[in-house]
Amino acid sequence: MFNKAVSVANLAQRNFSASAVSNGRAVKNPQTYVVKKRIPLRAVTVRGQAQLKRYAKAKQQVKIGTTIFDRSMPKMNKDGIPPYLYGESSYFTESNTGLYGGLFPYTVEKEAGTKAKTRVRRLPNVTIKKLYSATLDRSFKLKVVMDVYRDIQKEGGLDQYLTKDTTARIKELGPKGWELRCLVVKQQAKIEELALKDAKKVVLDKSGKKTAVHFELDGHKFKYPKDFIINSIFEIEQINNPDSKLSDINDENLISKMEKYQLPLQFFTVEELTFDIDDIKAQLENAKI
Repeated sequence: MFNKAVSVANLAQRNFSASAVSNGRAVKNPQTYVVKKRIPLRAVTVRGQAQLKRYAKAKQQVKIGTTIFDRSMPKMNKDGIPPYLYGESSYFTESNTGLYGGLFPYTVEKEAGTKAKTRVRRLPNVTIKKLYSATLDRSFKLKVVMDVYRDIQKEGGLDQYLTKDTTARIKELGPKGWELRCLVVKQQAKIEELALKDAKKVVLDKSGKKTAVHFELDGHKFKYPKDFIINSIFEIEQINNPDSKLSDINDENLISKMEKYQLPLQFFTVEELTFDIDDIKAQLENAKI
């Protein structure tokens, strides 16, 4: 009777049994039944009861607005990245390791000449691409759906695609995209802090955000260093005139050369937030009942 070796599956069958709905079928992997919300389980032994409680506690959920958080989910992982609000995909687990844009496999029916229909499973068009992040100054080898790759090119780069603040974009990022987004945003915050420390002047722009002013020229407040702007103009000028020199670009012709090579001043300058006291007083008087 006891000569037969006891396997893990047999232990699971001893601790659990399926409900009467499933005609008394044995349960080989009880955790999958709880996670995927299949047929209810009935614990036969004390060990099975304790195990069932642990599974139920792990899947306990709290609804906050429209977002569902797992109680078992840690607040921060080892890299200090908050958990992804929409969780990992349990249906298509491959999408958790790349940028799949919320695409999943789907089935279609193929009809043969004999009118026989067969179901075929279609997968998303996935390729492996090496994408560069300018903020992190490194490349990532990622599985990317071609639709997402086109969106990255339209947005102007990986950083612009990851940091777009829309609900639809955050939903389609997935766990891997969320992790990259958090890394990019953290690095951008560090760069902004350093820029504010090194800046000669800090002003509030029209949106009320602190912006560093590196230098002023002809009434324009530039939020980028002068060397960076001069080098950008020099690179464009070398394409048209290889004999040009960096010393030819100075404060007198800087703005004119920017207009010549169609470099928009709005991108390089900041408009300071100003308050007109007379307008505020007039608004307050009109607001009086």
